Amino acid sequence: MKLLIVSFTKRGEELADKLQIAFDVIQIPSRIIKGPFVPTLGEQIGESFRRDDGIIFVGATGIAVRTIAPYLKSKYTDPAVVVLDERAQYCISLLSGHVGGANALARQVASLTGASPVITTATDVNDCFAIDLYARQKDLYMDPVKMCKKISASLLNGEKVLLKSDFPILSSLPNGMELEGAVEEGEENLNHIHFSLFSKGELAKNTLYLLPRILTIGIGCRRGASYEKIENAVVQSMMRLGSENHHSVKHMLQSTLQIASIDLKKDEIGIRQFAEKYRLPFLTFSAEELEQAPGEFSHSDFVNQTAGVDNVCERAAMKACGTGKLIHKKTVYDGVTIAIAMADWSVDFV
Repeated sequence: MKLLIVSFTKRGEELADKLQIAFDVIQIPSRIIKGPFVPTLGEQIGESFRRDDGIIFVGATGIAVRTIAPYLKSKYTDPAVVVLDERAQYCISLLSGHVGGANALARQVASLTGASPVITTATDVNDCFAIDLYARQKDLYMDPVKMCKKISASLLNGEKVLLKSDFPILSSLPNGMELEGAVEEGEENLNHIHFSLFSKGELAKNTLYLLPRILTIGIGCRRGASYEKIENAVVQSMMRLGSENHHSVKHMLQSTLQIASIDLKKDEIGIRQFAEKYRLPFLTFSAEELEQAPGEFSHSDFVNQTAGVDNVCERAAMKACGTGKLIHKKTVYDGVTIAIAMADWSVDFV
């Protein structure tokens, strides 16, 4: 977790020093050197909002609020902000308690300093299941994010939330949730949660989609294949899987964990540009490693002669995926071959 620690007084700086050692992060000392080329505190906080996962203020809550106010955007993008008073009596989770991780950070800072954590999130104080926290812990993409607030409100108000899953469910459901079945009279407007990779058709009304990142895209291509060709091939593959649906492509891209290929392609600029655009790790394997990938794969004499292995995209997808299955076998699009593997996954609320 990338953090910034800010203090304003000598006593506060002593606490900040301890936290800086514990977290090994960037610190702004209380006695900031001033000058024409030195960023102001506000400018440094603005940079921190773009760069860091969290900010710890050692000082008054009012100062923290006024300093961060110009940079607030959304609970789903803002960093965690925690305030610790300079005598380490209270540690307040101020901003992005669940999605940003401020509640957890406040408890961690409190345990390090002896302070009492102050958590005001409604689901926490009412000991209610928090869907946004669960999604963060399980690395799930939420769509549409506005439904998260509605789901939480339903659970807090004691209203039923219906659950649907395309994956096995290994644990009992949280209080207030029931498996979706035939909708009973008067339940038409209930909120729903759907664990899925993609939607077939338009997004269902009153539904929060939770998407696990479990897809691996295996890629093979001719030397010099452009980024545009790589992206088009991936989109075409996903459209086939999702019945030519826009939401399906969007969801499947969000469900993608990584891309993979043979080490001969490790410097292929088109693949690298695609990986950078979608912020995906790019894994490569030797021909010998690809030979060891589990499963049955299509065979190409030409690929075997040029790459030293009979198939690149399918084998790379499964090698990177580990345990799972191919859900889209090798398909060629304008000199680019695509295969998609899905890792084993299940819903667990423990």
